[in-house]
Amino acid sequence: MGSVLLGAARRASNELIRHRNQQSIHLREDRITHLLSSWDEAAVTAQFARINADRPACLILVGLHPKDARAADGELRHGELANLAAIHAAAFKATAVVGQYGGETAIVVPDLNARTAPASLPQFAEAMVKDAGRLGLSIQIAIGRVVPGLRSLRSTAGETASILRCLRRNDHLTVGTLEDFETEIVLDEAVAA
Repeated sequence: MGSVLLGAARRASNELIRHRNQQSIHLREDRITHLLSSWDEAAVTAQFARINADRPACLILVGLHPKDARAADGELRHGELANLAAIHAAAFKATAVVGQYGGETAIVVPDLNARTAPASLPQFAEAMVKDAGRLGLSIQIAIGRVVPGLRSLRSTAGETASILRCLRRNDHLTVGTLEDFETEIVLDEAVAA
């Protein structure tokens, strides 16, 4: 009887975590969607969040390694990943916005220094990969181009998603940028056209 109660308690705990993660993701999802939609919506969302829309920004997509995503507890792992991303993003840049985009955990990092971002963003991503490993999660992170402002961020969403797809085909890699996969992405686009 004791093991049945323990099992029931574990199941209830997992369901509560799943429910909390879904609510948290849905609340943050709208901000990401607005920041990556029209120029006007990005500007209004930035103003509401007190983010300078005219400073350099970057989109980062974080996904579970395919083997983790297919695991029996994949949904819980997605929730853990969203929480990990939120913690790291807040530590890296207080104005960072975390949510969901295209089924992946998305981080919009505004107010970047264009000179130092190409070095600091991969360091940020590698630290997140390392901490995810400590939690038993295997993740892959696509770092999009740094653009002049939030209003230009939408133009990078497709190529950032392509970087993540390239990482998944090279499953031993954990962090990638456009420079790492530019040729592969151009070839994919040519085949698709």
